[in-house]
Amino acid sequence: MIAALDVNLVGGESEALHILLAVVGPILIAGAAVFAARTARNSANERQQRQLAHDTDRQETALGHDREMRERELAHDREMRSRERALDTLDSTVDNANKARTATNALAARIYVADKWRPRHERELAEAATQMEKARAVERLAATSRKSSELSSACFDARMALNSDYTRLRLRSPDHESPQASRKSPRQTSSSAQ
Repeated sequence: MIAALDVNLVGGESEALHILLAVVGPILIAGAAVFAARTARNSANERQQRQLAHDTDRQETALGHDREMRERELAHDREMRSRERALDTLDSTVDNANKARTATNALAARIYVADKWRPRHERELAEAATQMEKARAVERLAATSRKSSELSSACFDARMALNSDYTRLRLRSPDHESPQASRKSPRQTSSSAQ
């Protein structure tokens, strides 16, 4: 080719330019095509990176909202379970308070009846002439005492159940001050004044 160029150079300039264009033209076209492809690839990569960054941000935002929504739902569920347990505790407390009130009233009535009848049973025991009459008077006196003892035991059981519920309520609201804690003894008041 170099020999042809030499000949062409001697022969004329337009011919050399034509050969130069014939040799360099396809190279320039190929170079331009490579450059255009590279530019298209780079711009496509940039667009994909921007789209990927945008999609990632949108997905992170959506995940953040989903996470917040789940946390709110869990907090709500915990609050509802807590309220349900508190209501169960209050229902139990009311039931036990009614049982304690009923047992206390029954015990008070029984004590009243026992106090009223005890002198009569004791008098019957003292006046009993036969062994059979004494046994019946002792049995009536014992039955009165036994019934009072049973009611006292029921009253105690009801009070213990009520104390258990009170403890459960105190554990549910530890920031609530009990009436005993809010009262100060005279010693505490005088020591705080000094």
